[in-house]
Amino acid sequence: MSELSDTHTSANFALVNKSDLAKLYAVTLTHKSLKINELQNYSLLKHYLNGVLFKELKRYGCEGVVLLETCNRVELYLHIEQKSVNQVPQVWSDLVGRDLPTFEIFEGESVARHLFKVAAGLESAVLGESEILSQVKQAYFKAAELGFLTPSLNYLFHVAIVVGKRVREKTRISEGHVSVASVAVSLAERLSRGRRALVIGAGALGSKLAHILVKNGFSVTVANRTFEKASELCEKLGCKPAFMYELDELIKNSDVIFAATSSERAIITQKNLHDLKGKLLFDLSTQNNVELSLRAQADITILDLEDVKREARLGLEERASQLKSAEEIVEEAVQRFVSKRSWTEELIKSMYQDAEVIRQKEVERALRVLAISDEKFKKVIEAMSKSIVNKILEKQTSLLRRVANEDPKASLELIVEMLKAEVLSKEGS
Repeated sequence: MSELSDTHTSANFALVNKSDLAKLYAVTLTHKSLKINELQNYSLLKHYLNGVLFKELKRYGCEGVVLLETCNRVELYLHIEQKSVNQVPQVWSDLVGRDLPTFEIFEGESVARHLFKVAAGLESAVLGESEILSQVKQAYFKAAELGFLTPSLNYLFHVAIVVGKRVREKTRISEGHVSVASVAVSLAERLSRGRRALVIGAGALGSKLAHILVKNGFSVTVANRTFEKASELCEKLGCKPAFMYELDELIKNSDVIFAATSSERAIITQKNLHDLKGKLLFDLSTQNNVELSLRAQADITILDLEDVKREARLGLEERASQLKSAEEIVEEAVQRFVSKRSWTEELIKSMYQDAEVIRQKEVERALRVLAISDEKFKKVIEAMSKSIVNKILEKQTSLLRRVANEDPKASLELIVEMLKAEVLSKEGS
């Protein structure tokens, strides 16, 4: 195993920018060095969730770990001594049963810079894509739930989430079709001969596909291994749920098909060949949901994740113009992080801004419903609504400041719950 140094010491080892932030490291494998279908061979999710990964890392003095795993990356964020970080790739390799290809290790300040850029969508295969911020949040919540966070990792991820949100608010980096789902549906709009869409899988990607397809006027059916999950999704969206055993018939009656499951075996195979002719098929899984032999058929159009990403890159020009502004926001945040300036006030400021937007909308609605035109009454309602908001937030902000200063563990729990509430409200809107 190579030792840490300022230079690349072997073909399989890359170290990025040493800094003074002790014990924060990231070990990463991403789409930059591996294809998506190759990344799945290095998945640590199973070992992370059952605690085996952390147990093995603890043998080398690791105090905390967060796994960020998506179709484009498998990344470990660690609180560990410098002398032990070289053991992490070996632990990873032993768990997955194969040698790691080229990976990167980030240390200290560069860990913050990398994660902030990831959360902002600047490290994504599709610049500015929006799904990654939600994935960073979920990685943070899961680590907190499993008890794998240290105060340093908590602070790192908390700031990363704030930065990801700020970049999207202050720039146009995420405008246009920037997610796998939105780009895939855009392609379907252009290439499909009909409007009957079948989505196979009701997970995060399948749900997003169904949502965009319904919004764009497709007739949508969602098939899922667990029918209840498909039914729950379709009840919200107004589409049709289906059982997986109906798949052959569903394929026959669809014009465009999206396969987006976590199945480790192909679910669309040669037996479906006759019913697939003349149709558009998207294999958006990381496990090849579509049998590879079908790609040789001239009368079936099959697109995969690589095709979707290639299409997305064609729309990069406008988003690329926002890159400098986004990077400036990230760099400012890195310097804040390094200087340990508290982000508690940033969260409080965001709370007041969000509350003010809600207050103004509700006051306008009340005045409209009550048909109040008298300026005196308007001023009374304005003053009353501001007073209510301030009194409610005063207690919350006072508590937030106190626990941030006095009790890191309580601060973690409070911040996680506040961020969860924010995510749920955004997803429900």
